[in-house]
Amino acid sequence: MTLNFTKVCEAPKKTQQQRRIAMSLSGPAGETAHFLSDDSEAEEPGARPGHAEGAGDEEDEEPASGVSVTRAQLTVAILCYINLLNYMDRFTIAVFVCSYMILAPCFGYLGDRYNRKWIMSVGIAFWSLVTLASSYTPPHHFWALLLTRGLVGVGEASYSTIAPTIIADLYVKEKRTVMLALFYFAIPVG
Repeated sequence: MTLNFTKVCEAPKKTQQQRRIAMSLSGPAGETAHFLSDDSEAEEPGARPGHAEGAGDEEDEEPASGVSVTRAQLTVAILCYINLLNYMDRFTIAVFVCSYMILAPCFGYLGDRYNRKWIMSVGIAFWSLVTLASSYTPPHHFWALLLTRGLVGVGEASYSTIAPTIIADLYVKEKRTVMLALFYFAIPVG
């Protein structure tokens, strides 16, 4: 019983070549299933279940993904709704960021000239009250939610620009750096 080594080594090469040809003939998707597809892997790549070949009814035609029209439309509707909620949230955040960005330098200016403890205390109280008010905003008054989110930015601008200066007044050198690091560590945690 002699084993022909060259035939054994050539056999896998032929099957690899055959696999490459089969994959190139099956189209760009290959043997993978489409997203949200109910089709099994045993079906022919071009065959449609329940339809005879050559039946030219283009009204019931499935999208290119192989998913039914109803399922594709439902998927698009759900994704559009989630995207709408995503951007509505960004809109309220944008109002907050704009008021914060405009008023932070103003509170920095006031903090250099007037009593910082009082400015910060009034800002924190205002911030808390406006946050409480925004939680009671009725759903059909979106403008009120935008207004309260903008006013929250006013309160936060007064606090976040003045608090580091108070910490800087309390500590010196390395201790100041450590305390400011602890203060700013709340940003990614919160």
